[in-house]
Amino acid sequence: MLVPLTSFVQDNYILSRLVRAPNTAHRWRYANTEPELALGCEWNAESGLGLCGDWLNGGRVENAWHSGRRLAHRVARSFG
Repeated sequence: MLVPLTSFVQDNYILSRLVRAPNTAHRWRYANTEPELALGCEWNAESGLGLCGDWLNGGRVENAWHSGRRLAHRVARSFG
């Protein structure tokens, strides 16, 4: 078992060294709304539909995570 695993790791390490990702960054412009939204998330228990994302919570990547957690808590409470 160790030999195939070692071979797999070595092969993937060599491939990762040969195939390099370009050194570019993607800037996410579309999360910023005007005016800035501070809803956090939206949940409609009757229809079972929810919305979350950075665009509902200030436009930053960490706010997308917070928005998702808020929605998860609201969904859980509606079934609890």
